[in-house]
Amino acid sequence: MNKLSLALLLALASSARSDARDPVPLVTGMGSGHPALSTSGDLSAVVSNTSSDAVALQVSDGRGLVWSPRLSLDPPGSSDTIQYRQPAVIGEKVFVVFADDRNDQGLLGTWTASTAFLRVYDAQTGVLGPELPIPMGVAPMHLGASSYDFVALEVGGAVHLHLAVVQQVLDTVTGTIGGAVVLYSSHDGGSSWLAPLTITQAAPEAFGKVRVVADAGQVSVLYQQDPSPTTFPVYDLFHQRSLDAGATADFAGPKLVPGALDVNNFDADLRGSLLAIAYEYDGLIYDFSRAITSSDGGVSYNAHVELEDPVLGAAKWAWTPRIAIAGTGSDVCAVAYVNAFVGGHQVVAFHSSNGGSTWADSERVDVGTGSHPEVIASGPGRNRVVVTWRPLIEFFSPTTVYAAVSFDRGKDFKAPFEVFDEGAGGYSLAWNELYQNVIATYGDTGEQLVGGFRPQRVVPLGFSSGGTSLSAGFLGFDDGANLAWMFLSTDTTSLPLPLGDGRELGVGPSTLFLDLLPLTLGGAFTSPIAPDGSGLTASVPLGAPGVPPGLQLHCVGVSFELGAGRFVDISDVVTINT
Repeated sequence: MNKLSLALLLALASSARSDARDPVPLVTGMGSGHPALSTSGDLSAVVSNTSSDAVALQVSDGRGLVWSPRLSLDPPGSSDTIQYRQPAVIGEKVFVVFADDRNDQGLLGTWTASTAFLRVYDAQTGVLGPELPIPMGVAPMHLGASSYDFVALEVGGAVHLHLAVVQQVLDTVTGTIGGAVVLYSSHDGGSSWLAPLTITQAAPEAFGKVRVVADAGQVSVLYQQDPSPTTFPVYDLFHQRSLDAGATADFAGPKLVPGALDVNNFDADLRGSLLAIAYEYDGLIYDFSRAITSSDGGVSYNAHVELEDPVLGAAKWAWTPRIAIAGTGSDVCAVAYVNAFVGGHQVVAFHSSNGGSTWADSERVDVGTGSHPEVIASGPGRNRVVVTWRPLIEFFSPTTVYAAVSFDRGKDFKAPFEVFDEGAGGYSLAWNELYQNVIATYGDTGEQLVGGFRPQRVVPLGFSSGGTSLSAGFLGFDDGANLAWMFLSTDTTSLPLPLGDGRELGVGPSTLFLDLLPLTLGGAFTSPIAPDGSGLTASVPLGAPGVPPGLQLHCVGVSFELGAGRFVDISDVVTINT
């Protein structure tokens, strides 16, 4: 690729809106919160509310482009307030945990009973299983909860479910409420449950949020607790783990995460024995954020890193830290947004290539307005990290969401682009490993939507009315790919990729596709892929009068690794109107 062609490709790519998709409405004219999301393999699931008392499941494939009709999770006509909902995709099934207040009897003031249920959707049969109350050992009208977190994973062919709860148990004799952090675990997809594992007990007002992360047999529960509850809670961050998949606790008692005093919020990730934690803490006048890791699952910890602005140093505030383990499991990326007064808000990213033993200098991912970041990373064998954020302008938060992608496990991020341009309050992200695909959901009281993008992109060049020189550029096609093709069609009825790949191409066998297929495979619209994942095809001449006006074409980029004989990446479909 000559320098002029590469410069042209990069200029076009940087000026494009990216391959972010137009969002698909799940619910319009109503809603409550933003949809919860999970994706794995060729199955994706969202759980959303049309109102505070109506919750439903919708599914799609790994692309997340077209979604099924809504399947109600709670009983028809229910007026019970939904308190929690979260799906988890494992294989061909969706495991959904949700909680509502159907068993509340108004027994004590503002205290509300909370009952958790499991429902399992089988994508092969299209059947949504019945409500299964999660056995918690307490009469449901006497059990409340202030925080839930749910995770599912496959271990040795079995589906493990783990639900962590900050629960509140009403003593009907004394009229008092006892608080506890409890882990509920199943090793057979919810058919049966282990005895509840109590992590700790205290007054209910002592607890904040709870998180659970798991990998194989290790289950880590992190939670906020105020040692001396007052009107204004001061939460410290504690950790307890199980090494037998939730049957017993490993530590003699929960351990304080080093330095995690007066913690406002936190995030965690676990892969193998690497536990990564990011937390925001109160520094009396200002709030700060840190990242800290443990290479032995929480027994000991490496030195923490302060999440500061790389130019101005210690910021006045550093908020909403998030953390993800990337690559083979030794790379860690932590993000936060900082306010240094001078220069506005910045989203900053920190990277460690050795499990958090040391950290490289931070990078500004967004300059001037970024806030409330999220971070997700690809799994083993891939090097992609995605950071998203929303702008914050003088404490007014517009609804736009931006993203930036790293192709080197979080060391460096490319230029940001717009993902959502309107709507919504909160949003959620999930990474689909099969399609190397970001799926994002967002919503508020007026709408529930789903969108996303793929980091790998195809850029058609010259396809305008009268064009006589046609080519294609490729960006982000990494992971050992040697070459890439651009396929053109007038049909979006998707074809499956050959060689037993299991993925959909995204365009269909129109006359144009079939006519161009021998030429494409013979070298037209084909390019070698450089180590940075980019490529540019040679120009394909088209005689006068060139591209006719009024055409709608659809193109997709596909990369291939010659040595392994496998397809690597597929772009989102790009529509061309001449």
